[in-house]
Amino acid sequence: MAYFKGNTDCAWVQYGKVKEKLVQLRAFSWVKPPGQAVKLNTNASVVSGRASSGGVVRSAEGDLVFAFYKEFGDQDVLSAEALALLKGLRSCQDNNLLGFVAEVDSSTLVSVVSSKLSSRWPLCNIIRHIQFLVGNLGVSLVHTYGESNAVADALAVLNLRSDVRFSSDVALPSKVQSLLQLDKLSTPYVRLCTVSG
Repeated sequence: MAYFKGNTDCAWVQYGKVKEKLVQLRAFSWVKPPGQAVKLNTNASVVSGRASSGGVVRSAEGDLVFAFYKEFGDQDVLSAEALALLKGLRSCQDNNLLGFVAEVDSSTLVSVVSSKLSSRWPLCNIIRHIQFLVGNLGVSLVHTYGESNAVADALAVLNLRSDVRFSSDVALPSKVQSLLQLDKLSTPYVRLCTVSG
């Protein structure tokens, strides 16, 4: 693009310009739930159409209440995310947990659940169940960044080939145990964010 240097009135110069992007480093960490509430984090993974999910419920101190890994077969990403959240909410209901925070890293899923709009698409029944449980259990459903959802993400990609429930830290795979401890210490994760200049 040196050929056009100084020739800013030339029409061709626009083709040689590269838009500048600023890169910002931002830190995110898992935030403990308020008061004595618990927090549910869920996530899903879809590889070659095969969906699996992970979820974790932690106390206000960041201690494990329970965690899970579940497979859903052939699903798209949004359906898998919704099924992971539904599984987590049902597990919380089974454990008589009320008034808690549920975090997912899919802003689309949070928008769809919060919209209260009915639809005829395949997710309709799953979304209705989620909406019912969110209301019935007094759940605050919020979006979080992937860096703040690392434990659920690590659970979702375990590839265990069978559904598993974890009731103690020691039963978790070592990587998940480590991430759980880092979250408990509010260790920040760095995210690269690009901003147009």
